[in-house]
Amino acid sequence: MFFKDFRRPRYAFTLVELLVVIAIIGVLVGLLLPAVQAAREAARRMQCGNNLKQVGLAIHNYESTFKKLPIGWNGLTSASQGTTYRWSYLAQILPYIEEGNTYERLDLGLTLYPPGGGQPPRAVHVPTISKMVWTFLCPSDTGQAIGTATVTNSAPTNYVACFGSGINAINDPNDDGQMDLRADGIFSSLIWRTFADCQDGTSNTIAVSETMIGFGGADPLASERPDRQLFMALVAPVTQVTVANCDQLTPAIPVAVNRFVATRGSVWAGQAYENTSYNHLFTPNSQKYDCFFWVNAGFKAARSRHTGGVQALRLDGSVEFVTDSIDATLYRALGTRSGKEVLTGL
Repeated sequence: MFFKDFRRPRYAFTLVELLVVIAIIGVLVGLLLPAVQAAREAARRMQCGNNLKQVGLAIHNYESTFKKLPIGWNGLTSASQGTTYRWSYLAQILPYIEEGNTYERLDLGLTLYPPGGGQPPRAVHVPTISKMVWTFLCPSDTGQAIGTATVTNSAPTNYVACFGSGINAINDPNDDGQMDLRADGIFSSLIWRTFADCQDGTSNTIAVSETMIGFGGADPLASERPDRQLFMALVAPVTQVTVANCDQLTPAIPVAVNRFVATRGSVWAGQAYENTSYNHLFTPNSQKYDCFFWVNAGFKAARSRHTGGVQALRLDGSVEFVTDSIDATLYRALGTRSGKEVLTGL
């Protein structure tokens, strides 16, 4: 006897069909992932620009209150304390970025460091200067506290004050990128400048740009060749900090490197090229090593994780993207406050 099979026929993917579907999905993911990453970076870059605008607004509000701009970093010496104050411009503008409570916990009349070289920050300051201030950080960078030789978790920054072209005297072969009164940018380490000092015009003068945050930890030896974007060449003695020494193509290593410093941008409250200052001798994201000697002198480029350039805040409060390929002469002119240059090609 024969029985008819009334069961519904089975339908299923064959192995070949399944592999084809997986391959198609893989292709689509491969096509979409770069677009998603690009969209995320565009959003991060926009937030970075907004952070810089907040910094610019804070600088203007500081000026409205005190009738002068914040000092780039305070290199004045306290006679009673036997050392320089060293507080950065960022520490001074805290009340104007809704960080009034943080500002109130700082004592800017007390020097950031005790007397003597290589000292850690004063213990009374450490809890406050270790606080992450997100307005001072570019979201495209790591945004993480880093360890230094003196502070376990140091709160870093990506935003650095422009001290000028880096060329204090264009015909001086021993020019060394000083940050004192010779600095031709809007910021100095010895004086609070005003808008009246900006004879080039606030729209023609860059006040703040970006730096990348270093890895922290141990400094690489002079014999090593670490990433130029993250490590700075410490040269010694200070007389080795010259354009002739530091602005080299071949070899691209400054003479008399003591070691490479791993703490770029490590302290938002801190001083000088290591932390919150830069100049325009090198164009953005230069392939040359930044070259400096502690708080005395140096040449430090603006650097960022954005593709092709850096964000820059003009003194008028506007923010623009400056490409790596900008003409060096034009870029140096944008760094000066009263060079009286005729700017073309912007």
